Amino acid sequence: MSTYYAVTDHNGPISVKIEAYSVDDAVSWFLDQDAAFSADARIDAEDDYGFCGAEMTSEEFAETLESLGLRIVCRNICGNHLWDLWQV
Repeated sequence: MSTYYAVTDHNGPISVKIEAYSVDDAVSWFLDQDAAFSADARIDAEDDYGFCGAEMTSEEFAETLESLGLRIVCRNICGNHLWDLWQV
């Protein structure tokens, strides 16, 4: 099992933690529940890694995730917003 974060910028960064066996499983699980996440404004990555993304641009947020060793495994997942999937 791997840890993933679905990340978008909707009035600030939103990140949703996903535990899944593959990228496909993570995307599928995420799309089944996408509408709730954009309304919820979750900050799972910030909570898990101890940083505040509230004032960051989407580029700064991505740079922070990269500096923590995460990597993008899927871009532009279409849900209520465009999301990128990052893997730990």
